[in-house]
Amino acid sequence: EVGGLTFVELSDLIIKHRLSTSIPKDAAQLDEYQTLINRTTEFEQTLVTLGFIGEGCTSLSQYANDVHIHVAGMKCQDLLTRARSILMKPIHDTVAAKPQDILKALAPLCVPIAMVMSGKDGEEEVNCKGMLDGLTFEFLPCQVSKSVVEFRDLLNQILSDSTHCTTFAAGSQLLYSARMVVELFCAVLPCYHRASIAAIPRVAAVQHNNCMYLAHHLFALGYQF
Repeated sequence: EVGGLTFVELSDLIIKHRLSTSIPKDAAQLDEYQTLINRTTEFEQTLVTLGFIGEGCTSLSQYANDVHIHVAGMKCQDLLTRARSILMKPIHDTVAAKPQDILKALAPLCVPIAMVMSGKDGEEEVNCKGMLDGLTFEFLPCQVSKSVVEFRDLLNQILSDSTHCTTFAAGSQLLYSARMVVELFCAVLPCYHRASIAAIPRVAAVQHNNCMYLAHHLFALGYQF
């Protein structure tokens, strides 16, 4: 009983000062972390054998085994920091948007509107059921901020990483991080650049293009990932 009560505080200290500080910064180092997981489990089993704690006290090994979630959590914080720094870059530094990037992502939907089929009498018939014109999702050429293109690339990277996670929990965490990054765009950019958007018409026009460009890209994400 006394050991169990003491172990609660002891485990918190071990997690705070040892396990949390040794979490790998990326998934490539997870194999090395397995050694620490094994030693943590052995440490708990030793305490159980000595009668210091009961069989159900597994807070240390549980924390160590959830390393994928912790790695994803640390990565999410880093991604949000990177996204914020991108959004604070000047809006007026522009580049030409590339509509073909989005069209490429939506290629499975952009099939020719007319499918030619042979009729019974040898004449050609046109079947348009379920077909969309290849230009349906075209984005008009315009100037957008270099930062919003960089922001789009970061968003793609987050979602790509989420599809390669080994656990559902870690993948879900990255997926929600992608959503938070987009919410950060809505919250940070208009506030941080409020003065220039209000005073300089060109900046306001570019910001309009940025929003349209990102919204158009978001539409394609479901088909990419």
